[in-house]
Amino acid sequence: MAASRKRRFLKGALQDRSVGPPKYFPEPAYRRKQISPLNIFAKDLFLGRPFEKSGKRHEIRSLAGYFIVAGAAISIAIAIPAGIAADSWADASYAGLDRKYANSSSVAPHNMAYVNYTSHIASIKYTPGKETPYLIKKGISKKFTPRYGLEEAVPVYGVTLDSLENIDDIVSSLQSLPKRPTTRIVFDYSKEPDYYVKSVKRISSVSDVMGGILDSTQMKYVSPEEYLNRTEKYLSAMGDNVSIWEVGNEVSGDYVGPSDDVRSKMFAAYNVSKKHHKKTALTIHYNPCYCKTPEYEMFNWTEKYVPTEMKLGLDYVLISFYEKNCPNADPDWNDIFDKLSDIFPKSRIGFGEIGTDGNDSEKAALIEKYYGMNISNPSYVGGCFWWYYHSDMVPYTKPLWEVLNQSISGKQSNRDYEALSEA
Repeated sequence: MAASRKRRFLKGALQDRSVGPPKYFPEPAYRRKQISPLNIFAKDLFLGRPFEKSGKRHEIRSLAGYFIVAGAAISIAIAIPAGIAADSWADASYAGLDRKYANSSSVAPHNMAYVNYTSHIASIKYTPGKETPYLIKKGISKKFTPRYGLEEAVPVYGVTLDSLENIDDIVSSLQSLPKRPTTRIVFDYSKEPDYYVKSVKRISSVSDVMGGILDSTQMKYVSPEEYLNRTEKYLSAMGDNVSIWEVGNEVSGDYVGPSDDVRSKMFAAYNVSKKHHKKTALTIHYNPCYCKTPEYEMFNWTEKYVPTEMKLGLDYVLISFYEKNCPNADPDWNDIFDKLSDIFPKSRIGFGEIGTDGNDSEKAALIEKYYGMNISNPSYVGGCFWWYYHSDMVPYTKPLWEVLNQSISGKQSNRDYEALSEA
């Protein structure tokens, strides 16, 4: 192109701002000087498009850039798994786990590590809304957030069996209820798992099952290691026929045994249950009328002795309350369950035991009161778990079965309780 034509073309292109300069128009030197040296180096190093031709120097710089990027990627790829592995190893050591038993089928050494770990976990005081270093370290939660991330609570219609005699009548009674119940089966201290397996399997076909490892009155007769071994045996024997494991029953009662032992037992059973990916429940005793010392007041005991992992990990936290044993109490259940939900922000809450050994009219009034109770807390699921189901409602032709049937159905009753007792 002749020099004059080139000058005329460039002049026209510059005057027509919509067209812009031609592609081959070089970038002015004064604009190059305003660019950061770091920017120039980065482009030279990684993009392979230097502002000036640099020959071998450009090739060396580009090659160095590739090495730097590759080295960074390799470092990250190694660091992340190594960090996870190191944290896991630290957690295992922190918990007192003996690594040589980590994959062993031997029960006692591995289980006792959970028992020993409780002293550390239980020492962490729960304070709603406060950050806890342990929880941040574990990645569980930076703050306690009541009812955080919970799906809608599904009602639980609970009953308790302390005997499996007349299994055909039991199954028929449970099957005839209007809603699928959840049946707590209390595994007796003197019985081995084999005694229960067939009956539990039959019951699980018509009801969800909550396995009670031991009743509160029997917990004090076993050591933490025995309690844990018992848990392992029952979990192995019951398989999927038990959907919830009650890792401790009425644990805040002053008759259950030394509190440190109770804490070790329930926490060990909790960890074993979670190791098997099972749902867990804890029943605490509401005892305003007859706790001997303030330590055994339900909330005081729970704050002090329930490990933090359980406070954040239990699926169900239930209250045992026998109204007849505390006739002068007038609990504000909405307030009580709100406080309980603050301590166990990710758990479903409800009643884990109710009952009375009174006459049928007293029993009927109690059944209607508690199974029909309205609690405003969104984590409340009901439960109740009438303790005397076997003696009061099996077979289903007994009058009290119909009382429970109506209560679960949500129907109002104008029942004559005196006539019921006479019947």
